[in-house]
Amino acid sequence: MKLLLGILCINLFWEVLILVVRPTIVVNKLIPFKGFLAIAIAPFVFIKWEPREYTFDDKVFTHEYKHILQQRIFTPLGFFVFYILQFLYNLIIVRHSFFNAYWHLVFEKQAREFERMCIIDVKKIYNKNIIDLTKKGVK
Repeated sequence: MKLLLGILCINLFWEVLILVVRPTIVVNKLIPFKGFLAIAIAPFVFIKWEPREYTFDDKVFTHEYKHILQQRIFTPLGFFVFYILQFLYNLIIVRHSFFNAYWHLVFEKQAREFERMCIIDVKKIYNKNIIDLTKKGVK
């Protein structure tokens, strides 16, 4: 019971954090895993530094912003539980490959559609909120 209460308190704190802190880009060398360019763990978008210049009109930021919005709606805990369960369902029951299991996730389909529509001004959303944890610097 105490564990469940603790998890719910963390989820509530996380939800408040998402509502208070503006979306922020965190440039680093570790997160996300190999093969992925970015991951949204609201209110942060973690981008792995690569030798290329990121621009604020990049579709990656629009896609990840949709995931932040999804986490606001479903709460962070609800988002990640549903995301993982659906991924495992796609992988084990539907027998998709790893990539196809990811590609067919509802949240990913919505984010790809959102990035195609591109109806937001990403510069206003992130407002150049960047935390650079690399020594290379981001232009």
